[in-house]
Amino acid sequence: MEERPDITTIGENSTEPEQPLARPKDPVSSLAEEEGDTREKEESGPVSIPDAKEGEVQPLSPEEEELYSSPIGEILKEKIIRAFKEPAIQEEYEEAEEYPTQEIPVKEARIFEKKESPSDIIQEQAVRILKEEMLAKESETVDEKGETGESASSSDEKPNQSFAEVLVVKGSDYAMGLSYHPGTIPVVVSLGRKRQAQRLIQHAMDMNIPIVEVTDWNLQHFHKLEIGVEIPESMYHPASQALALVYRLHPSASYVRFIRPLSPGKSARREKIQKRIDEMGEILDIHPLSVELSSQLFGYKTELKEQLEFKVRRVTGDMGIIVPKVKIMENSYLQDGEYAIKMKNIVYETGILDLSFEPPELFYPLQTPFKSLLYNYGYELLGYLETEALIHRVKQSNPGLVRALFPRQLTIGSLRFILRGLLKERIPIKDMTLILESIEENIHHTQDPELMIEYIRSAFSLQICNAYKDENGNLNVILLGKEMEQKIMTSIQESPNIRWLNMKYREGFELLSNIKQELQNVEKLGIPVVLLTSPVIRRFVRRITENNFPSLPVISYNEISPLTPVKTAGIIY
Repeated sequence: MEERPDITTIGENSTEPEQPLARPKDPVSSLAEEEGDTREKEESGPVSIPDAKEGEVQPLSPEEEELYSSPIGEILKEKIIRAFKEPAIQEEYEEAEEYPTQEIPVKEARIFEKKESPSDIIQEQAVRILKEEMLAKESETVDEKGETGESASSSDEKPNQSFAEVLVVKGSDYAMGLSYHPGTIPVVVSLGRKRQAQRLIQHAMDMNIPIVEVTDWNLQHFHKLEIGVEIPESMYHPASQALALVYRLHPSASYVRFIRPLSPGKSARREKIQKRIDEMGEILDIHPLSVELSSQLFGYKTELKEQLEFKVRRVTGDMGIIVPKVKIMENSYLQDGEYAIKMKNIVYETGILDLSFEPPELFYPLQTPFKSLLYNYGYELLGYLETEALIHRVKQSNPGLVRALFPRQLTIGSLRFILRGLLKERIPIKDMTLILESIEENIHHTQDPELMIEYIRSAFSLQICNAYKDENGNLNVILLGKEMEQKIMTSIQESPNIRWLNMKYREGFELLSNIKQELQNVEKLGIPVVLLTSPVIRRFVRRITENNFPSLPVISYNEISPLTPVKTAGIIY
């Protein structure tokens, strides 16, 4: 016999009291179970067995004599004799005597009375079993008619509850599949009692449909339910309980669960659309990095691919960027020797190569803008998949750090924003462990990803200073004067969730003009310089200068390493 599946139960009386120790079953009841008797006493009705005093045997009525003499009665008689002679059954009933608190009724214990004749006992029990069989068949016929109504012939068909969001049951005798869409009344898609209900439960398990048992379900109007019709008002309460439980435990159940099998064949319209998409694939696809060559240059695509892969490996080693594969394509519209470097289908650089050279010298002019593209705009290539790959790499060596941050304190989207902000100012992200440790230390102070970038930059002070030193190991800086810093501070506007710069046009123009003048003075010295500001306004100064002076680094006092000597190259007032 199959075990009953685990079913989620809701309702006030769903907890059953602990049952006392059950008395072993008698041979006749065991025989009835072996014959497949799954009927309910309330459906078949109680079996009338004459009461007998101890030591007496009731005589058989003429009807019982006729049943007992029939061939079926003879078969049952042999089965009872075999069951009675089973050693296991005898031992089972011997053990039952050890439980004095469990009293066996006289009419069930009469088969063990030594005063009675074995023939009389077997005769009476055979008639009893035969009557139960006849009453059970009549009850089954009534149940099947009640379950199926006029279409009783369809009871053997597979339950059609593929659209059900939940299967509501009461025990294993009543089952109702409901389909629900927000804003509408649930609709009955499957219905069954007794064996049909058991089939619906098994089918729901096979289809991974949630099963909820409602213990306070009033079955008075169960016979009025119809498949394909909205549930009546009396069913609103149990249905809402079941659906609420399902969506609380499985919020996306209706979207994740497989509802119905897909059609094996494709419609003509779908095939036509797919064919058109395949034809336009090269046009519709967006390539992160691509190089288009004229017909003459395309013949050297293998040599160019090797040179570009070398550049990609170098940039990855320097910055920690995961660079996707470069797509090399032929463009018949380009002139002889012409090329175009693109990022996400947007042209970054075009040029014409001298066809008198052979590879690798032929593509040297193309490598320089390609490398510049990766360093200046490589942050655009950092997507969610690349961010997940970086997290996975840290997880292999430091799983505790990753568990401390994700997903409760930090999301992949926030980390992606932070990493792109670092790459945008050419801060390498190779040391992901240091980045995540810095985030973990400061995430309780701020949830602003832009401010978090400032904290991370402070952790990379030694790397930042080493990147901008001159040949003598000095860091040459242009200081932002106190008066100019005060103007920028007063222009910063703040709200509970964001801060932004609201600087007047005249003041911004004045700042850019002074920076330009100082850069011209330093350029004569031929030394690299950085713009040094206070930590509070550093990111806002960078926003002012990034369009006019994209190659000018802007750092704060917190990013100066104690081991780095600093020299002042100019001051902006």
